[in-house]
Amino acid sequence: MSAPHTTTVAHTDAPPSGMDRSAPAAARAKIDVAIAAGVVLLYLLLSLALLPASEYPRALGYASLIFAAVAAAAWAIGPGTPGLGVMAVAFAAFWVLGMPTLPAMGGRYPVAMPLAFLGTHAAALLWAVLRWRARPPGTMIGLKEAWSVSLRWIARKAAPAALLVLIGLVASLREVVVFLWMIPAYIAGFGAAATAYWALQRIAHLATARYLMGFLAATCVYGAVGPVVFLMRDEPMDIGLMVLLGVVAGGFVGPPVAFVRAPELPEAPGVDLSPTPRATRAQRRRGRAAGRDRLR
Repeated sequence: MSAPHTTTVAHTDAPPSGMDRSAPAAARAKIDVAIAAGVVLLYLLLSLALLPASEYPRALGYASLIFAAVAAAAWAIGPGTPGLGVMAVAFAAFWVLGMPTLPAMGGRYPVAMPLAFLGTHAAALLWAVLRWRARPPGTMIGLKEAWSVSLRWIARKAAPAALLVLIGLVASLREVVVFLWMIPAYIAGFGAAATAYWALQRIAHLATARYLMGFLAATCVYGAVGPVVFLMRDEPMDIGLMVLLGVVAGGFVGPPVAFVRAPELPEAPGVDLSPTPRATRAQRRRGRAAGRDRLR
């Protein structure tokens, strides 16, 4: 008699389908979309509650058109890296929503300006969320390492640039002393920015978190430099104005930089990293390495 035939079933931990593998990425995308939609809704509700009816055509009508146009453009382009499009959307939205609220442009309602700022960032955040390509969490770093990176960046770029400008433009001893305050201001600003990155790095794979990281980091840098600017202009310190300028400048500059500098992360099991229309640098590098291995 022949031995009974047995069939061995191989068990694997791999997910059974591509839909299951895409579940983590889909969950992250839903979180981002929910937060962005919440910011848009908050802006619309606050505008409806706080502004007079005469402001509704701009604050509600134009804003709704902007949000719809941003969503349509992001859907047409598809997922990828938001990049400098975040800044372009922010400036375009501010031109429509914010410029008419400035007193110099005929604005009559002080509350309209912060609302326009909120609407501007709601549009930019919506663009960032809809263009963001879902990715897994990256490698965690410690607070000391984050500070070390910021100090190396200052030593490599900010400090030499400050000294070159100092040599070329400064004449008097007082101006030299004032300008040298830029270096500790940079250290304080970038140190605070590194702390913000360290605190939020666990959720940095979310588009909304990366937007917030860029906003906070740039606000810290511009806020730290603000007092030196007042010293250079020999004007009394205006804390409120310094905070306002830091928030406005940081809000326009920080988020785009955070997305432009977004690192490409390696693929991880169970995470959907579907290819974008144009291969990333990391994808091209992995493809070349695999080709070399096949030739050996």
